[in-house]
Amino acid sequence: YSSDAIRNSSVNDDLNNTSSTLRQEAISITKVRCKQRENWIRSSPAYDQ
Repeated sequence: YSSDAIRNSSVNDDLNNTSSTLRQEAISITKVRCKQRENWIRSSPAYDQ
């Protein structure tokens, strides 16, 4: 029983680490996309009017 509990807790830690890593990657990708969109809006002719 104790070995199963230890194994389950380590699996949960792996899942938490994976989800947090994916979340950080998603945040960085979103930031890059927002920055690209700002540059695109700023360089588009409609922004000057």
